[in-house]
Amino acid sequence: MSTAETLLFKETSLEDRSIIETYMYRWGEGSCQHSFPAMYLLSHKYGDSFCERDGYLYVLRARLCREGERVYLFPMGDRRDEDGFRRALETVLEDAHRNGARVRFESLTRKAAELCLRLLPGRFEAREDRDLAEYIYTFERLAYQQGPEMHSRRQGVSTFFNQYGDRVRIERICPENLQDVRSFQEFWSHSGQSPEDAEHMEIENTSIQKALEHFDALGLRGIVLYVDGTCAGYAYGAALSPTHYDVIIEKGDRRITNIYRALNREHVRACAGGFGYINREEDLGVEGLRRAKMMDKPDVLLEKYIVTEV
Repeated sequence: MSTAETLLFKETSLEDRSIIETYMYRWGEGSCQHSFPAMYLLSHKYGDSFCERDGYLYVLRARLCREGERVYLFPMGDRRDEDGFRRALETVLEDAHRNGARVRFESLTRKAAELCLRLLPGRFEAREDRDLAEYIYTFERLAYQQGPEMHSRRQGVSTFFNQYGDRVRIERICPENLQDVRSFQEFWSHSGQSPEDAEHMEIENTSIQKALEHFDALGLRGIVLYVDGTCAGYAYGAALSPTHYDVIIEKGDRRITNIYRALNREHVRACAGGFGYINREEDLGVEGLRRAKMMDKPDVLLEKYIVTEV
């Protein structure tokens, strides 16, 4: 029997969280792609399904597959066991070939891409995708905004709190304020949206509504920021590992100057204590977003690669 016949993928459900996070916490390298909340909340975009077998976790990105190409995340397991990992890669190749397709690995770290090329030489080619690089900062940099490169951010936060002072109230997201967050998200999604953004906004809004519905079950944590008793913004994220925290969503009232800088800092301070590093995810090639994230001088720019079967 072909080993690929036993590689049966199943749709991700909330009950699978502990299984998946066991692998991702250990082998995910602090990447926001290796996140159970991301798998579950973006299932309508990526269609991530998984299979656990022989000490490895395989993730198929079903909605990204196309004729002749089957898309996976890099298998997660003990990379120190090179023979075992080689077999895991060969298993992915068999699975793709059984489905009449070649393998495409999405969003690999440099370590993963190099391992793939070394263990199966001549079978794959890799290219860096700068738009998928992830911005990682130390907790201290974002929570305390120290250093000259953080001057404008620090000044913006000070200006915000000097202007609004005791008119600001910050709460952790909890069942009692979830409706405030939902109402604000509805307001936010209908303000300042261009027709070109409509598809992206619909995907994101679906993800946010799922997150708010299953907030605790997904292990999410976040804050609500009120001004004059009205929700003016919120943010949430989740652990990627014992050392890395992922900032998933930040939404603020665009009419309030420096609201996002205040949310950035207060979210990290309230929710990411105990984590050494904060992942602020990729910029997806958006020029303004890239410029802003680079201005903060990331401590790690996690390079990402696309690896395809030759």
